[in-house]
Amino acid sequence: MGTKINLLDLFSGIGGFHLGLERAGFKINSFNSEIDKYANQVYKHNFKNSTYVGSVTNVRRSELPKINAI
Repeated sequence: MGTKINLLDLFSGIGGFHLGLERAGFKINSFNSEIDKYANQVYKHNFKNSTYVGSVTNVRRSELPKINAI
């Protein structure tokens, strides 16, 4: 069982960083931010349990759990 981390995936694109961490054995609880609608659709499809937090300009630390990786 891998280490669990909370990931704030800013400018998340299609989730390459998220995927890399998963393949390295981490268990990811992710929060993603991306403004490109197509990248967002791909990210949502690939990481169904991720929480979309909107545009990076609207992300509020007080509304997130402790983040281990950005």
